[in-house]
Amino acid sequence: MSGVPQRPVRVFLDARFAVRGLGIASATCRLTEAIRASEQVALRSNFSSGGWNRRGQLETLRMSGFLELTPAADPRTWGRDVVHYYGNTAPQLMGRRTLVTVHDLMSLRGTTAKSRLYQALLMPGLRRGRRGRVVAVSSQTADELLQVLPELRPRLQVITHGRREGLFSAQPREHILLFGGQSDPRKRVSLALSAYSTYAATQGASALPLVIAGRAGITPSLVAAHVTSGRVRIDENPGEDALSAVMARAACLLYPSSEEGFGLPIVEAGEMGTPVVFDSSARLPSEPIGGHGFPVDGTNRQDWARAIAAAAMQGPVPNALDHLPTWDQVAGAYVEVYRLLAAAP
Repeated sequence: MSGVPQRPVRVFLDARFAVRGLGIASATCRLTEAIRASEQVALRSNFSSGGWNRRGQLETLRMSGFLELTPAADPRTWGRDVVHYYGNTAPQLMGRRTLVTVHDLMSLRGTTAKSRLYQALLMPGLRRGRRGRVVAVSSQTADELLQVLPELRPRLQVITHGRREGLFSAQPREHILLFGGQSDPRKRVSLALSAYSTYAATQGASALPLVIAGRAGITPSLVAAHVTSGRVRIDENPGEDALSAVMARAACLLYPSSEEGFGLPIVEAGEMGTPVVFDSSARLPSEPIGGHGFPVDGTNRQDWARAIAAAAMQGPVPNALDHLPTWDQVAGAYVEVYRLLAAAP
């Protein structure tokens, strides 16, 4: 009968490796909030709220183990129309009502224990799956995934991360910002520290201080080894409100990462109009970079220092992310996929 509301799709969202913070963790929070607000999905989810520390890891392990043979073996999925794996994990056997969101494939190129775990978690289910669907969070991730598994093309689509609205900040900018929540070598923290030191030396007394949000592998000795000019403050474990406050007062965000599956911190900066200094030759998707980007060609710290000074002088950039969907629109795209899967015979 036309006009009769569709019942909510019952979805179990497995985000066992998504913890509060930036990147996949922030995306998980934003997406689940928007999906619930749509009132079109009865959502049950699991992801740690303890942060990626020992407590958060233990909480994640209690919620679900590392390996998942099939969604049907998990009692939490019983009675669900769709099982959605979000956070670079997947069952070893995908069913016809299984959705996997792939955030990046950079770990596939590594030989570390983390890379091997990633391969064990993600690739078998994608290879064996024939009826489930796959989402990539950027066109770059989709292209890389098809290079590895070209047979996914009929079942693969791109749904980017979204942006929040109404967060633009015109308040005075007081510092340079660097996210230090990961010690992953691709984050190239040493480059950012050296670039800041060079910037501070050239600017003299007018140089803005550097704030490092989240310590991870950034130790005082590492800072001392690379920063000889300027002032540095480390906020080891900021909460979400503290992160928002420090972003709203940042003259620019340093983002020296060599590769990303999406690069959500670039978006979180753009939401507030904060310019982002990034390496134009790095493997970064085009989607998150808007009118607030200051590209640097290569890793010369003098070039980075000049870009930092230019970005700080630019000031906040309004409407930098108009090319990206809102999180409500992202949630709507997922609801369409959920309904498609739920109707599968």
